[in-house]
Amino acid sequence: MASGIWVQYWEESERGWGTRPDGCWLYATEASAKSHTQLQLSKMRAEEAKIYGRAVPDEYSRPVGQPQFKEVTHKLARRVEKERKLFQQTWI
Repeated sequence: MASGIWVQYWEESERGWGTRPDGCWLYATEASAKSHTQLQLSKMRAEEAKIYGRAVPDEYSRPVGQPQFKEVTHKLARRVEKERKLFQQTWI
């Protein structure tokens, strides 16, 4: 029987090149996926504002849609849970 995790995909936009996948974060719970995604996005936008002011940066990342529930092996689910206790998330 499979276990489940929550996945938040990200994409990167770069002026002149368009968009491309930018990896994903894995979470043990939907709540941690939503709260960490919002925290990361806020941090990125604050840093970009320091550098670019109100201008759109030449390159930036953003979440794609909402976190999605995925069935995974017990081994991967345990790893995500273990890393959640240490870091709150797993980036791949």
